Amino acid sequence: MIPAGKNMSERKFHYSVLFTRTEQQTKALHILSEAFPAGRGRVFLPMREYYRRDRKENDTKPLFPGYLFVYSDMDRQELHEFLAGQREKIPSFLRELGLGRKELSGEPDWENENAVADLTDDECRFLDLMLDEKGIQRLSAGYRENSGNIVVMEGPLREFAQKIVRVDRHERLAYLNLRFREFDVMAGLEIKPKKHYFPDDENAPAVLSDGTEVDIQELKKRMTEG
Repeated sequence: MIPAGKNMSERKFHYSVLFTRTEQQTKALHILSEAFPAGRGRVFLPMREYYRRDRKENDTKPLFPGYLFVYSDMDRQELHEFLAGQREKIPSFLRELGLGRKELSGEPDWENENAVADLTDDECRFLDLMLDEKGIQRLSAGYRENSGNIVVMEGPLREFAQKIVRVDRHERLAYLNLRFREFDVMAGLEIKPKKHYFPDDENAPAVLSDGTEVDIQELKKRMTEG
């Protein structure tokens, strides 16, 4: 996630987190994005691409409902002042996470060493690897080995394949042994036949017209044993 015009040598961009009502998150995002200073970064709502079975097409939904992210070179005080100037336009509360208890009186607790609104290095890495330039976690794709292991060939899950603990092939969804704040992480994953990626591999399962995979080598073995 790198905003247009970012110059690493001149500025240090970082993530901060805001929280608002889920039913007003899109409105809040629009208002903040319209007012955000040009060249200083962006406000975004992370989205997850998923397969809609009712429409038989891909769609998107919020990855972390209610949470808006700011990627900017503003320090915490400058960002706080910017947000304070936009609050009256937003039809919901807007909380700056991690600023300390004095935020309730309208002042962030700058002296509180725990008043850190920025994300951790691991959380930043997760966002950088999982989201594209539009803030969307795209659908990944791969195949299942005979051993049951999932091999991710396309998409952001390539970086987190070892974290996959369960796959719902019907819903094209992978569950990861990974948490982001209080959220259990899920990601879109389409399981394709291994033949799709390795058409010349004789050991790859064959695919019937209904999509069923057949392990040819195992079938030959059973026929020989019979």
